[in-house]
Amino acid sequence: DTSGDDGTVSAESTETADSAPDETTPDSTADTSGKGESVDYETLSYKELVALAKERGIKANGKAEDIIARLTDADTAAQAADGE
Repeated sequence: DTSGDDGTVSAESTETADSAPDETTPDSTADTSGKGESVDYETLSYKELVALAKERGIKANGKAEDIIARLTDADTAAQAADGE
């Protein structure tokens, strides 16, 4: 029974399920375009790193550290190109 002491039915369980953050929400990768936005790659999951690397045309295999290094190198090169 999901009713409280006062006899009302709690809607908390359905509200929580609807408002809970999901790993697939667009917000989880919103700032990963590499176009002027600073990205903390260490906070991204391996799958997110691979997807980001593929999206940017960067080699996406290997360890997470390797992918992060490639993404960081690409960011540095893009910033240098924008500054010239």
